[in-house]
Amino acid sequence: HIVAVSGYNLTILVGFLQRRFTKNWRWGGLAGSLWIILGFVIIAGASASIMRAGIMSALFLLANYYGKRLNLVVCMAIVAVGMVGLQPASLLSDIGWQLSFLSLFGITLLAPKISRVLPAKPVILNDILSVTLAAQLATAGLVAYTFGQISLVAPLSNLLIMPFIPFLMLLGFVASVAGIIIPNSAYMIIGRPISWIILLQFDLFKYLASWKFSNVQLKNIPLQTISIYYLAVIVSMLAIRAENKALSEPENNDTIEIEAGMHATHQLQTLSKENSL
Repeated sequence: HIVAVSGYNLTILVGFLQRRFTKNWRWGGLAGSLWIILGFVIIAGASASIMRAGIMSALFLLANYYGKRLNLVVCMAIVAVGMVGLQPASLLSDIGWQLSFLSLFGITLLAPKISRVLPAKPVILNDILSVTLAAQLATAGLVAYTFGQISLVAPLSNLLIMPFIPFLMLLGFVASVAGIIIPNSAYMIIGRPISWIILLQFDLFKYLASWKFSNVQLKNIPLQTISIYYLAVIVSMLAIRAENKALSEPENNDTIEIEAGMHATHQLQTLSKENSL
């Protein structure tokens, strides 16, 4: 969340604009949001994760504007197929693309169930932990196979960093505007404090990583083992969906972290409910 752009960042920007304009000027809010999505994707470098977030954000905004409701899983599948069609190499060689979709599928299907198991209060703690654990379960096999290790402190790290992301994004936006108006002073006034905060966070994460049991080393894992793991994950997800249908539970689209990465704090859930994202 510090060094990688995710759908969470895009959701903050789009949600802010939607709340300001949707009630009194729906068309203006939609047009402005779509321009923000396009500009953000370009500025962020159009990586796989932000491309996925941008496309899905635009689709849900358009559907909401015309009074339609999209099935999140179907939408993800269509976007995935479309992106692979444009860049076939993504399916096998782009680790960012793979992690992006895996984490979002995990958040969508697993986070609601994990949330019910965790203590309900405080809400923000429940939100961050359920989304983090869901994303980690969905991506664990790929991470283990690619990097040879699994982090055991990821939930704690996310818990410590997520609440600060909107604040840092606001400071970054103010710094960028100030850099245009007062280029010689903007860094000292705003940029340097941002740098200090981020460096402090990195020091904290280095400390967490130094713990003896911060991660598990899993070298040379056979591909068959990873396949079995994901088969178990798929079976679990299908069982969860079957149980939801049996209980007549509506599909929960409130955990759209247009990430996905992922990513869904209490602010994101409130935002998605307000704007039907």
